[in-house]
Amino acid sequence: AGHGDKSRKAGRVLSSGVLFQAGIKHASTHTKAKPTPLEAAMQFQLGTIVAMLALMPLRCITFRSLELGKSIHVNGNSVEISVPGCLMKSGHPWDANVPDVVLPHLLRYLQEFRPWLMRRLGKHHNFLWVTSKGDPFKTGYFGVRVALATTEATGVRVSPHLFRDAAATTLARMSPQSARLIKPVLAHSCTETAE
Repeated sequence: AGHGDKSRKAGRVLSSGVLFQAGIKHASTHTKAKPTPLEAAMQFQLGTIVAMLALMPLRCITFRSLELGKSIHVNGNSVEISVPGCLMKSGHPWDANVPDVVLPHLLRYLQEFRPWLMRRLGKHHNFLWVTSKGDPFKTGYFGVRVALATTEATGVRVSPHLFRDAAATTLARMSPQSARLIKPVLAHSCTETAE
């Protein structure tokens, strides 16, 4: 927004719809082609992350730090993300149900792939996203994995933070009424950020 090199985003702000479809394809199609269960689990997880980020573009540190029982609440066939204000840059809490179009992938990850990844090396913690060793994602690792997945799926390297730009741009292009949703979706403290 006037600070730094504006060209770094050139050609890298895709629509949220394109990113969502890339995540679903990454989780579904490519998972079946992986030669080992570990590669399949990591592929499915990464596709689910990309699809969720496209629809729920939380800041990278918040998204990778989601914890079961604290910020992720599973209730039967629904999942709510509830982030307290202390974990949000704006200081305001953020709550939303995981959209139905990505919910089956998240539930499968929670019921099948995450438990398997955790059992492999006997890990015990509540972080949602885990490495191949069952540890919580670190910031750098998370960003690199998302960028690699988007490059593979779309041909464009999209970092986790660019999902926020994608959401704002997608909403603004839809209609003036949709553009008003940027502030609550991205949990901005004021409308000037989106403007």
